[in-house]
Amino acid sequence: CPDGINLLWIWIIQENKQMSAIRMLFLMVAALTMLGIWLTGFGVVHWVLYLPVAALAFAGITGICPGYMIFKKLGFRGQMPGDNI
Repeated sequence: CPDGINLLWIWIIQENKQMSAIRMLFLMVAALTMLGIWLTGFGVVHWVLYLPVAALAFAGITGICPGYMIFKKLGFRGQMPGDNI
């Protein structure tokens, strides 16, 4: 139901009045990837393509990024405030 999806987006934006740009970026990338899956056909794409959509949507809604946590556990250095990229 497209109206339900629009209401969910409005609720997410209103509920998080101080939503950060990175969380909005996560949600937009997840939405655009899901749009690509929909345009291609849900039965055509491989199931692995749904993993980043789920991870990005989870990160955008909760603010907890599963990929970031996995890479930190693998030994990569985390970003600290003031660090150069």
